[in-house]
Amino acid sequence: MGAGRKPLDASQRWLGGNASHSAASVGAPETVKPSERQPVEPPSTLSALELAAWLVNAPLAVEAGTLTEASADSFRVLCELEVEAASVLAERRTEGWTTRGMFLAKEYRGLVQRLESKRRAFMLEPMGKPIVAPAAPPADPFAEFDGPRLVKGAGA
Repeated sequence: MGAGRKPLDASQRWLGGNASHSAASVGAPETVKPSERQPVEPPSTLSALELAAWLVNAPLAVEAGTLTEASADSFRVLCELEVEAASVLAERRTEGWTTRGMFLAKEYRGLVQRLESKRRAFMLEPMGKPIVAPAAPPADPFAEFDGPRLVKGAGA
């Protein structure tokens, strides 16, 4: 009674696979179709520059399926980082090679690293490999075999 490992739900079985490697035993989890994705409203706390960054990047993230209501707060941070990085870079350029300028260069480098990480998370940044949408399954998986029969004596 109650001994042994608890059974996994369908999504955990799909993610982890199983020993039989049978695709029939576990189907892929359902995904949201691109036509069903809803745009996410920007937060009211954004500044004008942050809102501009949101309006430029949000449609791309929604199309990629990475911007949802649940991820909107993280996307807000991405917009704030873009504006802050641009501000630090502008100040760095005016300061030049002074001590303050060198400090700003270091700060800018850290901001860019965080910004690139966030952009990759929302699929707004190249990852070094092609992003390919999954192909739609054929309506009839055996359609390629529906041609004329090539066996003697077989009726068409």
